[in-house]
Order: sequence, then structure tokens, then C-alpha cells
Amino acid sequence: MKKILTLLIICLAYNSLLGQVSPLSLKGTKIVDDKGDIVKLYGMSFSWHNWWGKYYNANYTSQLKNDWNCNVVRASIGVAEKNDWIKNSFYAQQCLDNVVTEAINQNLYVIIDFHSHELKLKEAIRFFGIQAKKYGKYPNVIFEIFNEPVNQTWPELKKYAEDVCKVIRKYSDNLILMGTPQWNQQLLMAVEDPIKGFDNLMYTLHFYSGTHKDGLRRILKKALDAGLPVFVSECGAMSADGRGVINESEFNIWVDLLEKYDVPIILWSIADKEETCSILKPDTDPDAHIDDSVLTEWGLMCKKFISEHNK
Repeated sequence: MKKILTLLIICLAYNSLLGQVSPLSLKGTKIVDDKGDIVKLYGMSFSWHNWWGKYYNANYTSQLKNDWNCNVVRASIGVAEKNDWIKNSFYAQQCLDNVVTEAINQNLYVIIDFHSHELKLKEAIRFFGIQAKKYGKYPNVIFEIFNEPVNQTWPELKKYAEDVCKVIRKYSDNLILMGTPQWNQQLLMAVEDPIKGFDNLMYTLHFYSGTHKDGLRRILKKALDAGLPVFVSECGAMSADGRGVINESEFNIWVDLLEKYDVPIILWSIADKEETCSILKPDTDPDAHIDDSVLTEWGLMCKKFISEHNK
């Protein structure tokens, strides 16, 4: 009897470590839980870890869940920049572990994002081999395998995705997100020639409402109507360069369309750089409480948006 009780305690502890969130899967273009109910995801993206790694901590991750009502966060692990994953993988892994571990503790979904504009197949295979083996058993984790392709062709990106997906699928059936050419705007290429052989695969769209308007929205609508599952893993209400004034009216048009199709929305970004897309004022303490006093105009808008949508 004592052995049975001990085994039961171990099993319960293991299940607790795996987190309380439901595994996510695709039903058509929509994300559903293990009961088949639609899951709506609204959250924040951390900025490049190699410049704003100080905010990759349990303090910020837990506050985003408990104070902002985020149900998903995105860890943007920088590639091909100063102090990035390639040049300092120890630091990158440390930043990532801080966020992913706390997200699991907080029953929060978390996107592991290979934050690159360049095709780095060898590095991506190594990166996702490590992360999938380490975190693939947790239902909290979503894998974003290419942040924003720029100059690559769709055939090149398809081959890249197939190779990286194979590595992840050795360890995990969790959702995988993949970009398309020209900053994730060429969704129709994926409609015409989708990546095959992998379930739970979605395509990312990024938009900034100061720059991207009806033209890109038409592309998104065509893709969704054609059955392509789309995940907005990064967006903002300013210009695409992260600067300029906030265009709230265009942003609201985007949100109305995304909500109609139950498309997830991740807002950019947790940083203190002096630009419109940063939610924090310059020199905000990484140990601070993220109250209104440390938030920029965009930060206040993000907090309100997520809190209201994740009631």
C-alpha cells in the first residue's frame, strides 16, 4: 500500500510539472484545446534577448500572467546579431529558460521564437533539437521556427521548415509556427504550395497598422478563407520600423478581422528603447512592478487590450 501511495504521489508531482494548460491542436484554421473548444490567445512578445535580456525573468513573466491577463508570451531569441544565440548560446539559453520555466509555473503558453531574418538551417536544427528535447513534453510550449524571412524564396523556406519540423517532431507534437517571404506577408504562396507531412503547423503574419492596411488584410482574408491556419505572432499600432505615431483606428480594423477568424494576437514588445513599439519607458528596472508609471503610450494600450480580451 505504501509503495502504491508513493507511486501515486510521484505521478501527481510529474503531472503538476507538466503544467495545467491544455495541449493545443488545429481544427481547420482554429486552435482548439483537448476538448475541441476554440482557444483565443492574446499576449506580449519579449524583444530581442541579446539587447533586452534583462527583462527575461520570472518577475516580468508572472506579472504578464497575473496582472495583465496574458495567456501567452513570446521569447524572441535573437539570431545573427550581437551577443546572439550563435555567439553566446549560454546566455541565450539562460534568458529562454527564465521565461519558459516561469511560464510553465504560471500555466501560461509560451512561444520559443528563433528570432532571425536570415536562413540559418544548421543553427536552427541545433536550437530546436535542444528546446524540443527539453520542453517538448510541456503543453505550454509553441515553436516558432523562423521569425521573419526577408529575401528567401518560398521553396527555400519550405525545405528549411521541413528539416526543422523533423527535429521537433522527434520530441513533440506541439504547435509549430512558420513564416513566409517578405516579412511574413506572402501567405498566398503557402496557400498554393503548403508545407506537407506535419500536423499542427501554422503560418505567421506580422503587421504594423501604421504601415500595413487593406492590402495585407485582403491577403490574410484570402488565406484564411482558403483554409490556411494563421497566427499573428507579432504586431503593433505604429509604423513597421517601430517608430511613428500610433494608428489606433487601423489597429482596431485589424483586430476586428482577426477576432472574426479567432486568430491569435501577440503584441510587440517588452523593451525600453526610445521608440514607439517599446512598452517600457527608458531604464525601467527589470525588478520593477509593471504599473502604469513605467509604461509608454503603447504600453498602456497593450495592457488595456490584453486585460480586456482575456477577461
